[in-house]
Amino acid sequence: MPNRILITGAGGMIARDLVEALQDRYTLRLTDRVRLRTDHDFVQADLTDIDALDRACDGVDAVVHLGAATWEYDVHDVMIPANITGTWNIFEAARRAGVGRLVFASTHHTVGFHHVDGTLNLTEAAEPRPDTFYAVTKLYGEALARYFSERYGLHAYCLRIGYYMSDGRVAEGLGRYKEALVLSKRDFVQMVELCLSADEPRFGVYNCVSAARRPWLSIEKAREQLGYSPRDTVESIFGAVPEQPELGPDDFSWLYGDTESGPEH
Repeated sequence: MPNRILITGAGGMIARDLVEALQDRYTLRLTDRVRLRTDHDFVQADLTDIDALDRACDGVDAVVHLGAATWEYDVHDVMIPANITGTWNIFEAARRAGVGRLVFASTHHTVGFHHVDGTLNLTEAAEPRPDTFYAVTKLYGEALARYFSERYGLHAYCLRIGYYMSDGRVAEGLGRYKEALVLSKRDFVQMVELCLSADEPRFGVYNCVSAARRPWLSIEKAREQLGYSPRDTVESIFGAVPEQPELGPDDFSWLYGDTESGPEH
């Protein structure tokens, strides 16, 4: 069981919640491209700077890689350096430092275009259908995780994160897509900790959502292989929810139609 955890992208929305949840059970080191005010060990590192990432990985047991450019039109100057070069760098720095496992933040956007068919309860075996270039970079990260696992023996786990329920998003109220993609803070933390402690399998891609009423992503693989048992539902987060018509493609059109808004994470 790893005790010393590096969290990348530590200034981000999900990372801040994860740090708060894990700090009493693990020794944390944080990294981000900008300096953060924190009581935890901190290494300032851009993902394109592998020497800085070498320093960040030195002496840790596991990495939770949350750092990424989530939405940016400048593919060559921002997306490829952060999400392609940067993802390679963190895997390679972890390998060189002898880190035993890495949890990679992927996204439900890797299969986003399945929405046009109105498909629900997708398993991880579904054909990749990325809805943004961001999602394309996350598929690269999933492939890289498998490569490092099979070639170098790294325990590597990829979480296809659903619609993460930050405090601000909960305050916005229930949207139709949240019925299918809801992910609470504590269920995300549970998934990360299960990946940090798993012995087998050595590699896996897992849908990461709470117990949605009408799930778009199946969580059976995470239940069977990791022992995942979600604690939250739409009702536990938002209270009683009136019956709604069945979900259809139009309820997810925001995923692939209005590109100005970008992916939700």
